[in-house]
Amino acid sequence: GAEFVLAGTLVDYMAGLEPRVTLALRVIDARSGARAGSSFVTLHGVDFEGLLGLGRIEDESELSELAVERLLESFSPDGIPQPQPDRPELRERRSPPDDGWGFCSEGFDPREVTQLAILPLGNRSSDADASAVFSDMLGDAWFHSSGVRIIESAELRSALVSMRVRSMEFVDRSLLAEIGRTVGTRWFALGTVERFGEVTFVGNQRFPEVEATLQILDAQTGQVVAAAGVRRRGDFSQGLLGLGAIANPHELALHVAREIVTALGG
Repeated sequence: GAEFVLAGTLVDYMAGLEPRVTLALRVIDARSGARAGSSFVTLHGVDFEGLLGLGRIEDESELSELAVERLLESFSPDGIPQPQPDRPELRERRSPPDDGWGFCSEGFDPREVTQLAILPLGNRSSDADASAVFSDMLGDAWFHSSGVRIIESAELRSALVSMRVRSMEFVDRSLLAEIGRTVGTRWFALGTVERFGEVTFVGNQRFPEVEATLQILDAQTGQVVAAAGVRRRGDFSQGLLGLGAIANPHELALHVAREIVTALGG
């Protein structure tokens, strides 16, 4: 008799003097199978540090409780997920950030993309889970920025299994179009995570780096209609006295995912 199903992931949990917690939550409408809510929270104890080191959280239990509170902010007081309004005016391709690139084919209107399936991403980073985590981040970013319906990974996987597709490596245009018809979309996102938290030294400081590229493919034509790539280092938002730098690789990855989605018209 449940109206909604919660699908959550404990993405990152690190205890110690610099605890780190990353939680993801998807709310699925049991009647339609569509995503009705989406939250992605990543917290690092040192992110709460102000001047003179005050405010830092060193207790992973305290950090976890705060993460759960933020995760549930998308629900109304009676426990129902807040509806995400469809905002087609946002689905206009924007210029990528300074540390990125992008292109859009002539005649492609991002507002046409109302449903999207994210194919398994390639992973060239040192983090074995990077492609799955970044896919979740992209889905969350698309959901919140423009209300695009993301085909859930379980739905896509079920379609691939039923069609006896064991690897996307050998999928041609006709088969991709058939997959699209099965899950109800003509648009697919595919790409690669190049870097996901690898450390770079700047002077005597160390910062994580995240880099990813993404393309939108039209299954009806087999053509890539838009693409974007972003590379960020943790000090991109650093201000005076070192404040504002990002030490948490998952928080940095969220920035990159949102910037890519924005550049692609999300």
